Amino acid sequence: MSSHRMLPPPMAPARWCPGRTPPPERRQGALLPVVLHRSSSLKACRTSWLRVTWWLPPITPGMGIAGPSSFLIGATEAANVLDIARAARGIEGIGAGNRVVLWGHSQGGHASIFAAQRAASYASELAIAGVAVAAPATNLGALLSADIGDVSGVTIGAYAFTSYAQAYSSRLPNDPLTTILTPAGAAAAPKMAELCLLGQNSELHTIANPLIGSFVTGDPTQAPGWSQLLAENTPAQAPLTAPLFVAQGAKDTLVRPEITAAYVAAQTQGGTAVESHVLPDATHGTVALDAMPYLMKWMAALP
Repeated sequence: MSSHRMLPPPMAPARWCPGRTPPPERRQGALLPVVLHRSSSLKACRTSWLRVTWWLPPITPGMGIAGPSSFLIGATEAANVLDIARAARGIEGIGAGNRVVLWGHSQGGHASIFAAQRAASYASELAIAGVAVAAPATNLGALLSADIGDVSGVTIGAYAFTSYAQAYSSRLPNDPLTTILTPAGAAAAPKMAELCLLGQNSELHTIANPLIGSFVTGDPTQAPGWSQLLAENTPAQAPLTAPLFVAQGAKDTLVRPEITAAYVAAQTQGGTAVESHVLPDATHGTVALDAMPYLMKWMAALP
Protein backbone atom coordinates (compact mmCIF):
# COMPACT_ATOMS: atom_id res chain seq x y z
CA MET A 1 0.00 0.00 0.00
CA SER A 2 1.30 3.44 -0.81
CA SER A 3 5.00 2.82 -1.34
CA HIS A 4 4.58 -0.93 -1.23
CA ARG A 5 6.02 -1.26 -4.74
CA MET A 6 9.03 0.98 -4.25
CA LEU A 7 11.89 -1.15 -5.49
CA PRO A 8 15.20 -0.86 -3.63
CA PRO A 9 18.42 -1.84 -5.40
CA PRO A 10 19.16 -5.57 -5.16
CA MET A 11 22.03 -5.03 -2.72
CA ALA A 12 20.74 -1.94 -0.91
CA PRO A 13 23.20 -1.18 1.91
CA ALA A 14 22.56 0.08 5.37
CA ARG A 15 22.35 3.86 5.27
CA TRP A 16 23.65 6.53 7.52
CA CYS A 17 23.10 10.26 7.30
CA PRO A 18 26.02 12.09 5.67
CA GLY A 19 27.81 14.49 7.96
CA ARG A 20 25.94 13.28 11.03
CA THR A 21 28.26 10.61 12.45
CA PRO A 22 28.20 10.90 16.24
CA PRO A 23 31.34 10.67 18.39
CA PRO A 24 32.54 7.12 19.19
CA GLU A 25 31.12 7.11 22.70
CA ARG A 26 27.65 7.67 21.23
CA ARG A 27 28.02 5.26 18.35
CA GLN A 28 28.31 2.21 20.56
CA GLY A 29 24.98 0.50 20.99
CA ALA A 30 23.12 3.12 18.99
CA LEU A 31 19.40 2.76 18.53
CA LEU A 32 18.84 1.08 15.17
CA PRO A 33 15.75 2.12 13.19
CA VAL A 34 14.55 -0.11 10.38
CA VAL A 35 12.65 2.05 7.90
CA LEU A 36 10.14 0.25 5.71
CA HIS A 37 9.86 1.86 2.29
CA ARG A 38 12.35 4.57 3.19
CA SER A 39 9.88 7.35 2.54
CA SER A 40 11.16 9.59 5.31
CA SER A 41 14.74 8.50 5.93
CA LEU A 42 16.45 11.61 4.60
CA LYS A 43 14.28 13.89 6.70
CA ALA A 44 15.52 12.01 9.75
CA CYS A 45 19.07 13.21 9.09
CA ARG A 46 18.04 16.49 10.67
CA THR A 47 17.63 14.91 14.10
CA SER A 48 21.02 13.38 14.94
CA TRP A 49 20.52 14.22 18.60
CA LEU A 50 18.31 11.17 18.88
CA ARG A 51 21.31 8.83 18.63
CA VAL A 52 19.57 7.60 15.46
CA THR A 53 22.11 7.31 12.67
CA TRP A 54 21.44 4.21 10.59
CA TRP A 55 18.31 3.81 8.51
CA LEU A 56 17.89 0.37 7.02
CA PRO A 57 15.56 -0.44 4.10
CA PRO A 58 14.65 -4.14 4.10
CA ILE A 59 14.71 -6.02 0.81
CA THR A 60 11.84 -8.41 0.15
CA PRO A 61 11.49 -11.11 -2.50
CA GLY A 62 9.57 -10.08 -5.59
CA MET A 63 9.91 -6.41 -4.62
CA GLY A 64 13.42 -5.55 -5.69
CA ILE A 65 15.06 -8.97 -5.78
CA ALA A 66 14.16 -12.20 -7.51
CA GLY A 67 11.50 -14.46 -6.06
CA PRO A 68 7.75 -14.72 -5.70
CA SER A 69 6.01 -11.60 -4.49
CA SER A 70 5.94 -11.07 -0.74
CA PHE A 71 3.35 -8.30 -0.77
CA LEU A 72 1.30 -8.37 2.46
CA ILE A 73 2.73 -11.75 3.48
CA GLY A 74 3.42 -11.23 7.16
CA ALA A 75 5.89 -14.03 7.86
CA THR A 76 8.12 -13.14 4.91
CA GLU A 77 8.01 -9.43 5.69
CA ALA A 78 8.89 -10.05 9.33
CA ALA A 79 11.87 -12.23 8.44
CA ASN A 80 13.19 -9.67 5.94
CA VAL A 81 12.84 -6.81 8.42
CA LEU A 82 14.56 -8.65 11.25
CA ASP A 83 17.29 -10.02 8.96
CA ILE A 84 18.31 -6.53 7.83
CA ALA A 85 18.60 -5.45 11.47
CA ARG A 86 20.75 -8.50 12.18
CA ALA A 87 22.92 -7.74 9.18
CA ALA A 88 23.49 -4.15 10.29
CA ARG A 89 24.94 -5.32 13.57
CA GLY A 90 27.65 -7.07 11.58
CA ILE A 91 28.76 -3.93 9.74
CA GLU A 92 32.15 -3.07 11.16
CA GLY A 93 32.60 0.35 12.66
CA ILE A 94 29.05 1.61 13.00
CA GLY A 95 28.45 0.31 16.51
CA ALA A 96 24.84 -0.66 15.99
CA GLY A 97 23.36 -2.18 19.09
CA ASN A 98 20.63 -4.73 19.57
CA ARG A 99 17.89 -2.17 20.29
CA VAL A 100 15.73 -1.75 17.21
CA VAL A 101 12.91 0.64 16.33
CA LEU A 102 10.64 -0.39 13.49
CA TRP A 103 9.11 2.43 11.41
CA GLY A 104 6.83 1.66 8.51
CA HIS A 105 4.16 3.28 6.36
CA SER A 106 1.18 1.41 4.92
CA GLN A 107 2.44 -2.05 3.93
CA GLY A 108 5.54 -1.06 5.87
CA GLY A 109 3.38 -0.65 8.96
CA HIS A 110 1.99 -4.13 8.35
CA ALA A 111 5.55 -5.48 8.13
CA SER A 112 6.64 -3.57 11.24
CA ILE A 113 3.86 -5.05 13.34
CA PHE A 114 4.52 -8.57 12.10
CA ALA A 115 8.24 -8.16 12.79
CA ALA A 116 7.51 -7.01 16.34
CA GLN A 117 5.19 -9.96 16.89
CA ARG A 118 7.76 -12.48 15.64
CA ALA A 119 10.99 -10.96 16.96
CA ALA A 120 11.19 -12.98 20.16
CA SER A 121 11.01 -16.32 18.33
CA TYR A 122 12.84 -15.38 15.12
CA ALA A 123 15.56 -13.00 16.31
CA SER A 124 15.77 -13.22 20.08
CA GLU A 125 19.07 -11.35 20.10
CA LEU A 126 17.25 -8.19 19.04
CA ALA A 127 15.33 -6.02 21.48
CA ILE A 128 12.41 -4.20 19.87
CA ALA A 129 12.51 -0.81 21.59
CA GLY A 130 9.49 0.55 19.75
CA VAL A 131 7.14 0.09 16.81
CA ALA A 132 6.05 3.12 14.77
CA VAL A 133 3.49 2.93 11.98
CA ALA A 134 1.71 5.37 9.70
CA ALA A 135 -1.55 4.32 8.03
CA PRO A 136 -0.77 0.66 8.69
CA ALA A 137 -2.57 -2.24 7.05
CA THR A 138 -4.00 -3.79 10.20
CA ASN A 139 -7.12 -5.57 8.95
CA LEU A 140 -6.70 -6.87 5.42
CA GLY A 141 -10.25 -8.10 4.98
CA ALA A 142 -11.80 -4.85 6.16
CA LEU A 143 -9.44 -2.74 4.06
CA LEU A 144 -10.04 -4.78 0.94
CA SER A 145 -13.80 -4.65 1.41
CA ALA A 146 -13.70 -0.89 1.94
CA ASP A 147 -11.45 -0.16 -1.05
CA ILE A 148 -12.35 -2.69 -3.74
CA GLY A 149 -14.91 -0.34 -5.34
CA ASP A 150 -12.35 2.26 -6.43
CA VAL A 151 -9.17 2.39 -8.47
CA SER A 152 -6.88 2.14 -5.45
CA GLY A 153 -8.67 -0.95 -4.20
CA VAL A 154 -8.41 -2.64 -7.60
CA THR A 155 -4.70 -1.84 -7.70
CA ILE A 156 -3.97 -3.06 -4.19
CA GLY A 157 -6.18 -6.09 -4.77
CA ALA A 158 -4.19 -6.95 -7.90
CA TYR A 159 -0.95 -6.83 -5.93
CA ALA A 160 -2.35 -8.88 -3.05
CA PHE A 161 -4.20 -11.53 -5.06
CA THR A 162 -1.22 -12.07 -7.36
CA SER A 163 1.14 -12.28 -4.39
CA TYR A 164 -1.01 -14.84 -2.60
CA ALA A 165 -1.64 -16.86 -5.77
CA GLN A 166 2.13 -17.26 -6.16
CA ALA A 167 3.11 -17.79 -2.53
CA TYR A 168 0.20 -20.02 -1.51
CA SER A 169 -0.42 -21.94 -4.72
CA SER A 170 -0.45 -25.26 -2.85
CA ARG A 171 -3.32 -24.05 -0.67
CA LEU A 172 -5.47 -22.66 -3.46
CA PRO A 173 -7.22 -24.31 -6.41
CA ASN A 174 -5.54 -24.52 -9.79
CA ASP A 175 -5.48 -21.18 -11.60
CA PRO A 176 -6.32 -19.46 -8.31
CA LEU A 177 -6.94 -15.96 -9.63
CA THR A 178 -9.94 -17.21 -11.57
CA THR A 179 -11.53 -18.39 -8.31
CA ILE A 180 -11.82 -14.86 -6.92
CA LEU A 181 -11.52 -12.49 -9.90
CA THR A 182 -13.61 -12.00 -13.01
CA PRO A 183 -12.02 -13.16 -16.28
CA ALA A 184 -10.98 -9.59 -17.03
CA GLY A 185 -9.64 -9.16 -13.50
CA ALA A 186 -7.69 -12.42 -13.59
CA ALA A 187 -6.11 -11.41 -16.89
CA ALA A 188 -5.22 -7.92 -15.70
CA ALA A 189 -3.95 -8.58 -12.17
CA PRO A 190 -0.55 -10.10 -13.10
CA LYS A 191 0.10 -7.23 -15.50
CA MET A 192 -0.68 -4.71 -12.78
CA ALA A 193 1.53 -6.54 -10.30
CA GLU A 194 4.50 -5.92 -12.59
CA LEU A 195 4.03 -2.14 -12.37
CA CYS A 196 5.31 0.22 -9.69
CA LEU A 197 2.80 2.39 -7.89
CA LEU A 198 5.39 5.13 -7.67
CA GLY A 199 6.25 6.09 -11.21
CA GLN A 200 3.80 3.98 -13.19
CA ASN A 201 0.61 5.21 -11.63
CA SER A 202 -0.98 6.28 -14.90
CA GLU A 203 -0.34 2.87 -16.47
CA LEU A 204 -1.90 1.18 -13.44
CA HIS A 205 -4.96 3.40 -13.60
CA THR A 206 -5.38 2.73 -17.31
CA ILE A 207 -5.72 -0.98 -16.52
CA ALA A 208 -7.61 -0.63 -13.24
CA ASN A 209 -10.27 1.95 -14.10
CA PRO A 210 -12.29 -0.29 -16.46
CA LEU A 211 -12.31 -2.98 -13.75
CA ILE A 212 -14.00 -0.89 -11.08
CA GLY A 213 -17.16 -2.75 -10.13
CA SER A 214 -16.20 -5.84 -12.15
CA PHE A 215 -12.93 -6.99 -10.58
CA VAL A 216 -13.91 -9.63 -8.00
CA THR A 217 -16.56 -12.31 -8.29
CA GLY A 218 -17.45 -12.29 -4.61
CA ASP A 219 -16.42 -11.19 -1.13
CA PRO A 220 -12.78 -12.24 -0.58
CA THR A 221 -13.34 -12.37 3.18
CA GLN A 222 -15.87 -15.16 2.61
CA ALA A 223 -14.19 -17.03 -0.25
CA PRO A 224 -12.73 -20.46 0.63
CA GLY A 225 -8.95 -20.33 0.80
CA TRP A 226 -8.71 -16.60 0.27
CA SER A 227 -10.47 -15.69 3.51
CA GLN A 228 -8.07 -17.86 5.52
CA LEU A 229 -5.04 -16.26 3.87
CA LEU A 230 -6.31 -12.76 4.55
CA ALA A 231 -6.89 -13.69 8.19
CA GLU A 232 -3.43 -15.28 8.56
CA ASN A 233 -1.76 -12.20 7.15
CA THR A 234 -3.70 -9.76 9.30
CA PRO A 235 -1.68 -8.65 12.34
CA ALA A 236 -2.81 -10.24 15.57
CA GLN A 237 -4.81 -8.10 17.95
CA ALA A 238 -2.71 -9.38 20.87
CA PRO A 239 -0.88 -6.54 22.62
CA LEU A 240 2.65 -5.72 21.54
CA THR A 241 5.40 -5.89 24.12
CA ALA A 242 7.04 -2.69 22.84
CA PRO A 243 5.67 0.86 22.82
CA LEU A 244 3.56 1.63 19.75
CA PHE A 245 3.34 4.89 17.79
CA VAL A 246 0.49 5.24 15.29
CA ALA A 247 -0.14 8.08 12.85
CA GLN A 248 -3.23 8.21 10.67
CA GLY A 249 -4.37 10.77 8.16
CA ALA A 250 -7.99 11.85 8.57
CA LYS A 251 -8.21 12.34 4.79
CA ASP A 252 -6.79 8.90 3.96
CA THR A 253 -9.16 7.14 1.54
CA LEU A 254 -7.04 3.99 1.20
CA VAL A 255 -6.28 2.94 4.77
CA ARG A 256 -9.49 4.11 6.36
CA PRO A 257 -9.17 5.99 9.67
CA GLU A 258 -11.85 3.89 11.37
CA ILE A 259 -9.92 0.68 10.68
CA THR A 260 -6.73 2.11 12.17
CA ALA A 261 -8.75 3.42 15.12
CA ALA A 262 -10.07 -0.08 15.82
CA TYR A 263 -6.52 -1.44 15.94
CA VAL A 264 -5.40 1.38 18.24
CA ALA A 265 -8.34 0.66 20.53
CA ALA A 266 -7.56 -3.05 20.66
CA GLN A 267 -3.89 -2.41 21.45
CA THR A 268 -4.74 0.15 24.10
CA GLN A 269 -7.27 -2.13 25.75
CA GLY A 270 -4.72 -4.95 25.71
CA GLY A 271 -2.22 -2.89 27.66
CA THR A 272 0.19 -1.76 24.91
CA ALA A 273 1.75 1.65 25.54
CA VAL A 274 0.21 3.50 22.57
CA GLU A 275 0.75 7.04 21.32
CA SER A 276 -1.72 7.79 18.54
CA HIS A 277 -2.08 10.84 16.30
CA VAL A 278 -4.84 11.53 13.78
CA LEU A 279 -3.57 14.26 11.48
CA PRO A 280 -6.55 16.23 10.17
CA ASP A 281 -5.12 17.27 6.80
CA ALA A 282 -2.98 14.21 6.03
CA THR A 283 -3.73 11.81 3.18
CA HIS A 284 -2.35 8.34 2.65
CA GLY A 285 0.53 9.75 0.66
CA THR A 286 1.47 12.50 3.13
CA VAL A 287 0.88 11.00 6.55
CA ALA A 288 4.34 9.48 7.05
CA LEU A 289 6.07 12.79 6.40
CA ASP A 290 3.50 14.82 8.33
CA ALA A 291 3.97 12.56 11.34
CA MET A 292 7.74 13.01 11.54
CA PRO A 293 7.81 15.73 14.25
CA TYR A 294 5.64 13.58 16.51
CA LEU A 295 7.61 10.45 15.67
CA MET A 296 10.96 12.02 16.50
CA LYS A 297 9.71 13.28 19.84
CA TRP A 298 8.33 9.81 20.63
CA MET A 299 11.59 8.12 19.66
CA ALA A 300 13.63 10.53 21.76
CA ALA A 301 11.58 9.53 24.82
CA LEU A 302 11.96 5.77 24.37
CA PRO A 303 13.66 4.14 27.35
